Amino acid sequence: MKGAPFISEERTSHLTPREALINSAIPKILQSEKDMTASAENYLRTKRGTELAAEIRADGNVSIAAGNDLTARAATIESKSGTASLSAGNDISLTEGREISEDHYGIRYKESGLLSTKTTTIRTDTESDTAITSKVTGKNVSITAKRDASFTAADIAADHDV
Repeated sequence: MKGAPFISEERTSHLTPREALINSAIPKILQSEKDMTASAENYLRTKRGTELAAEIRADGNVSIAAGNDLTARAATIESKSGTASLSAGNDISLTEGREISEDHYGIRYKESGLLSTKTTTIRTDTESDTAITSKVTGKNVSITAKRDASFTAADIAADHDV
């Protein structure tokens, strides 16, 4: 599942592929860039990029099982009133996605008075790189891997048992 929501109105949702990749190792990124350059001193340049995240939501139980590895990147797996269950024959890996932004602004202007001239130059450069967490939530959450389970920037929460 790459960037598309899977929302079930049923009580239980099951996904059982041999290998589960929720989003891929090569992320899909929604990106935009704007360049409004009037001159070398007067410009506004922006860049935005957000990884598309998969969403799996159900009112009842959510069960995702993989025969080998289960990998989720910037994914939301949510059971509103049941158990969210992840299981893998080998490894489970929940990792973060990325959201980036860049802004570059420059302006130069002159002010003239009766006896003087003043030139002002303003330059601002800001960049941000933010993690988009993977989330697994439900009344109960069960994560079972036969080998390793690794979590990077993952939010795992349950009303009762984890």
